[in-house]
Amino acid sequence: MSGFLHAPTILFAAGFVGLVGSLLLARNSAHGAGRVVPGVWLLAAFLQALASFGHAMRGELPPTVVFMGVNATQLLAISLLWLGARGMAGRAAAAPLALLPPGLWLLACLVPGFMESPVARLALYTPLAYVTALWAAFEMWRLHRREGLRAALDMAVLVTIVVLGLVGVVIHALLAPPFPDGPQVFFFALPALLTALYGTTLPFLMLAVTRERDAREEGARRAALLREGRAQVERLHAGLPALIFLSEVSPDRTTQLLYRGGDLAAVTGWPAEEVGRRPDLAELAHPEDMTLHRAMPGLLAEGRASYEWRILQPDGGWRWLHSLVRVLERNAAGGGVIVGYTIDTHARHEAEARAMAAARLASLGEMAAGMAHELRQPLQVISLAAELGQYAVRDGDLREVDERLERIVEQTQRTSQLLDRLRRFARGAEDAAPMQPVPLDGAVAGALELMRRRLLDLDVTVEVALGEPPPVLLAQEILLDQLFSNLLRNACDALAARPPDAVRRIRITAGPGPAGLVRVTVTDTGGGIAPEVMPRIFEPFVTTKGPDKGTGLGLSICHGLVTGMGGTIEARNEGEGAVFTLTLPAAPA
Repeated sequence: MSGFLHAPTILFAAGFVGLVGSLLLARNSAHGAGRVVPGVWLLAAFLQALASFGHAMRGELPPTVVFMGVNATQLLAISLLWLGARGMAGRAAAAPLALLPPGLWLLACLVPGFMESPVARLALYTPLAYVTALWAAFEMWRLHRREGLRAALDMAVLVTIVVLGLVGVVIHALLAPPFPDGPQVFFFALPALLTALYGTTLPFLMLAVTRERDAREEGARRAALLREGRAQVERLHAGLPALIFLSEVSPDRTTQLLYRGGDLAAVTGWPAEEVGRRPDLAELAHPEDMTLHRAMPGLLAEGRASYEWRILQPDGGWRWLHSLVRVLERNAAGGGVIVGYTIDTHARHEAEARAMAAARLASLGEMAAGMAHELRQPLQVISLAAELGQYAVRDGDLREVDERLERIVEQTQRTSQLLDRLRRFARGAEDAAPMQPVPLDGAVAGALELMRRRLLDLDVTVEVALGEPPPVLLAQEILLDQLFSNLLRNACDALAARPPDAVRRIRITAGPGPAGLVRVTVTDTGGGIAPEVMPRIFEPFVTTKGPDKGTGLGLSICHGLVTGMGGTIEARNEGEGAVFTLTLPAAPA
């Protein structure tokens, strides 16, 4: 240790810098041995700097200060470094073990003659200090292998190099012949240089290890909190009867699923594991229904999209779902982040279908008397034509017979068409039936044919102006029959309540609407809709008729029919009555 005092300036600088490093290290509570190691390190660096400064000022120091105080404090600091390294590496040792090397050193210093013998001092100090330091370096290396801390590896390498250098100097000093004065001074200055490097950088490296470990533990803690929070959100979402999703939209409008939660099985009808294997459920969607990809242009333009679609079921059937999507973030490249949810609306669709069936039956019941008259008339014509035909056969008038037979065929076809329309009206449309081009004039004529007897009984004048040529809609003919029949029946009910001398008129017009749509209006002179009913006019069971004259489902069904075909319906009062305005998709040219 006396060789250290041949370079007091180096040791003083090392001790001063070691003070700074120890102060910084003392602030870090994540050190493996708490605040004890940096505190003792601080004391060792202070005593080392004090001893070096005193030696430089006075030229000599008592051996007790040099050998007992400084060396014992350094041994304690190295031992605590070993203890802290084992603790950080997950191999904790009993704290009293750190007192063993400095305790042995202090006991040896009390032995008479020990402090006067350089060989004895080196023989004891070398294994106590260097073996402990190498052990600490080994624990730092294990820490690097276990947690991947780069600073731990750097510290292990530095401690190993310094210790091996000091051991080499000690061995050479014990075995080699004496140097001349010049080389000997340089040789004894080398341990001081290595010790200065050791004392200067080691606190900072230890600080780097603890800071790196702190950063990793903080990152792991945040990741654990994130996982816990996400697990709680997923548990919350799992109880919701909805499918919630978060997706990133690229500039080319492709999506990448970021999160999906909720009761997947209850909503989709598929096992949750099967849904998890399908980032895009559009591959299970009905080919004719709206999907997220098809709705993407409107979604990015308007910021939201709402659509209903059908998903294939494991048994081959279809289930109705409703999706609502909003744009959460946008970026300059044209993409962004979207969030939305999907719910199961199959029960609602089934309820609507049952309501529509009930309304159709109610409509058939209301039309029963009129239908009987409509069927009686062609039957009477057929009966009369057959009777006259018999007379013509007896008279041998074949020309008259032919005319009567043609009359019978005409009335038979008319009756067959009426019955066929009634049958299709009662059966309703199938869910899987595709939309197809339907001439608007044919749909209006069919509804007027079904309502013909009621219109005649009320003496209603019907005006139809559909334009030339009449527009062609993309719809289902049966749905249009029911839509216009319900609107005509609603108008007839309003006209029936008017005074006998009031004008009873229904006007049906059509014209071009917004892009790809046809606007159709149905106007009556029935006095209009009550203001208190207008806001709820399309809600189920809303009616101004008596309990025995209406179900309140007609206009609600009209709303469902129009929206199901991709259109809209609105109501307002104008002039002497009500105006219903429909926008329906036009068939492609």
